[in-house]
Amino acid sequence: MSIVIRDEVKSIDENEGILSSVSAFALLREELIKNIGMDRVKGFLLRYGYELGANAGKNALALGFSRLEEVIKQGPDFHSTYGHVKGVNYSINMDFDQNDQVISSFGKGTWEGSFEGLEHLKRFGRSESPICYTLRGYVSGFMSTICNQTIIAKETSCIAMGDPVCSWEFKPLAEWGSEITEEYQYYSESPIIKDYKYTYQQLLEQRNYMYQVANLHKKLTESVTNGCDLQMIADIANEITGIPIMIDDVSFQTSVYSGMTSADFQEIMDDIKLEFRKADEKHQHQNERPDEFLLSFGKKCLKTQHHRLLLAPITVRKKVLGYCSFIYSEIMEHNVEHDFMLLERIANAASLFFLNEKTSFESFERMKGNFLEQLLNNQYSSKTEILKRGRFMNIDLRQKYYIGVLEVKHHKISIDHELVLHEQLLESTITFFKEQNHTVLAVQKQGRIVFLIPLSSKKDSIMAGVVEAYVKFLEKTFAHTSFKLGISSKGELIEQAFKYYEEALIASRMVTKKKVQTFDSLGIVGILINQNNIAAVKKLAHQLLGVLYENNDPKSAELIKTLYVFLLNGGKLEQTMKDLSLSMTGLLYRIQKIEMMIGKDLRNPLDSHHVFLVLEALVSLGELEI
Repeated sequence: MSIVIRDEVKSIDENEGILSSVSAFALLREELIKNIGMDRVKGFLLRYGYELGANAGKNALALGFSRLEEVIKQGPDFHSTYGHVKGVNYSINMDFDQNDQVISSFGKGTWEGSFEGLEHLKRFGRSESPICYTLRGYVSGFMSTICNQTIIAKETSCIAMGDPVCSWEFKPLAEWGSEITEEYQYYSESPIIKDYKYTYQQLLEQRNYMYQVANLHKKLTESVTNGCDLQMIADIANEITGIPIMIDDVSFQTSVYSGMTSADFQEIMDDIKLEFRKADEKHQHQNERPDEFLLSFGKKCLKTQHHRLLLAPITVRKKVLGYCSFIYSEIMEHNVEHDFMLLERIANAASLFFLNEKTSFESFERMKGNFLEQLLNNQYSSKTEILKRGRFMNIDLRQKYYIGVLEVKHHKISIDHELVLHEQLLESTITFFKEQNHTVLAVQKQGRIVFLIPLSSKKDSIMAGVVEAYVKFLEKTFAHTSFKLGISSKGELIEQAFKYYEEALIASRMVTKKKVQTFDSLGIVGILINQNNIAAVKKLAHQLLGVLYENNDPKSAELIKTLYVFLLNGGKLEQTMKDLSLSMTGLLYRIQKIEMMIGKDLRNPLDSHHVFLVLEALVSLGELEI
């Protein structure tokens, strides 16, 4: 048996309410969407509508109608009475078995003036999908109750999408197939409760996690304050987090680790070195160190052949000094964001440790620098006092020594940056010689870096190679900066350090093509020249150079430089041309002009020797810059 039910639009007053006014319910809907999201609200409203429809179905059946079509007509009446819609147009086809039980039903229709569609459009704008969740939940609940089978309604058009009307259709769940599977899940047990449970669990986990972070921060801060070392920091971190950890310098050369065996540690280091080699091959055209690909980052995940590393930089005064790393095996699960927050606390503790070390180191080196400056200024009257101060600084000043003077030339650098550069140069000087197992006293003096190196007999023979390596190290470390290094003769008495400082100063001024000049290699020039004969040197310069020396104009300076380079090259024209980037005609013109101005024949060995000696004397005394 089949029946077909049709009904006309039944209008109600727009202001009739449900449990409250339509606008109040719409406001509730809006707040729910904003606070728990559209997806959760969809499930809530579908189930809410279903419950309304099911109750309406029970009430309709309770009215005692003998014909099912009369019962079905109550559904749209209740629908409209609740204020969900202004009216409903619908048609329903139903099939019954011999016992008058519904075996199949299909219906479709339209809602006019859907409060959900209108309010959603007003409060959120156009939707991309049908949103009359309460209405189709109501149809599903009502029809499922009166037909005694699961019937699900689906909205096919919606005014919130810009359609003219909201239209729908329903049929038994089994007849929908997979088309309705996703939506039917929303009718299941309330996920809101599950969400609350999940949220509670998340809050509990977050609370425990924040306690772990706070506990780690407290323990590390206390340990650093009490003067712990890096190994203790690593042990505390591993104990609290349960994650293997390493703390390394920027080159991964010195490390402390915790939570792993020495064999595991060695395997990890081998993996890291392999990654460095790969990075070096990739970036070799950029002239970088193999590990420089790690230097600039806030958080980095590094995957090696057998491990995964989460790294955080250890920074002191905006400079990366090393890394803290969590080590994971392939089977370990981890939350990167959570673990990194822990790792940051460990890196901060390591930064505090390095800052304390750096501050202590700088204070001690500053004291050593002040001591050296007093030596160079000859402010100590007693050798005993000098040796006593040296022993206090763990330096044996009874040994022979060298003094070096480093001249620094910057290219396009501001005064502020120049001050920073000199601080970095001083620190780099101390660090370099420390790594070479040389104890030094170093200080900034008049824009130069001055250092004193006590010697043992076995170290004396390798000093030349060390200072050459020192200058190369600085040139590689400090771009756009050139260096000249003067080395004194071997000092015998520490109380005469100021004299050897003058030697190193003279040698630094005499640097030409080579980067390093020793006082011993200056020969007779070094022996004859000192601060006591400046007046005699200037008088002789006036006699030999005449107006060329007396004029302070740029052209005279250019001619003096030409003269010096020409004599330095032994009168060789071709080499002088290359050094000065001049043509042969230009060079010959200058030579003739110089000979005419000073009244000397530069081809005469005696004249050229005297002139060259005076020029070198002026250069060594800082009177001329070549």
